[in-house]
Order: sequence, then C-alpha cells, then structure tokens
Amino acid sequence: MDPNLANIESRSKVVLHGRIQPHGVLFVVNFGKLPEQLRIWHCSENLKLIGVTSPHEVVGRSLAEFMTLSSYDAIVAGFSLSEKELQQKLPLHIVTSNGKAWNGLLHHSSVSEGIVELEPVGDGESFGTVSRVPAAVDALYLANDEDELCDVAAR
Repeated sequence: MDPNLANIESRSKVVLHGRIQPHGVLFVVNFGKLPEQLRIWHCSENLKLIGVTSPHEVVGRSLAEFMTLSSYDAIVAGFSLSEKELQQKLPLHIVTSNGKAWNGLLHHSSVSEGIVELEPVGDGESFGTVSRVPAAVDALYLANDEDELCDVAAR
C-alpha cells in the first residue's frame, strides 16, 4: 500500500476529507528544510477544541504556535525516530496553547511529512489500548485490498 495520505484519502471508504472523530484534532505537518520546522499544511475542521475558529487560521503556520514549547519539542523529537521507535514512545502528553491536555499519536506519512493526532486526556476509549497500536498498524499495512483495509480499520 502507498502510505501517501492524499492517495489514502482518495481511495478509502472510511476517511471523510477534513474530518476526524469529533473529540480529537488532526494535523498534517511538513518538516520543511529542518525537522524542527513543522508547518501545518492540512488539519481537521474541529479546531475549536484548541481555541481556533477555522482551519484557514492554522494552515501554513508553525505547529509551535498552538501548543506549549515542551509539547512541540516532544513532537519534533518524535518525528526524528523511526516509525517503530516512535510507536514505543506513545502516547505523547501534549498541552495546547489554550491549556488543554491531550494524548498525542504521531505517524510518518513520508520523508518530509507527518501526521499528529490529538485526543483529550481522560478519554478512556482513545488510549486504553495503546499497547495494541503497533499490531493494529501492522494489520493495516498487510491489508491486501481496500475492502480488507476497511475491515481491519473498523475492528
């Protein structure tokens, strides 16, 4: 399977463009010339959870503008790891600039792009089974076709 996010969005039966679960926030970031320059190039529409009205307010800006410096540094450090190393360090504990605490998941989308998923701390459904995440990711990568991918994602 091609891990390119644009290709996944255009083929997937599960993904709704610009959406994520209503209690979470998603950012797609570009690393730029340096890994520590995380620029937002796509995000979910439910940014009110972090105190932002519209995706137009964040696209093109640094992810650092929307969280504490220590949270941003943790994300930068996470993206310097391999995908396997990264999954062993999750979830990250993130605090956004509006003071809200989040559990964070990171995924490499390509050499220069990554995905940052945030879900509120205390959301038992979200991260109660973090230890099972690597096996779930492996199952998604091993899916033979789009139907199997959708079945695996729904489980």
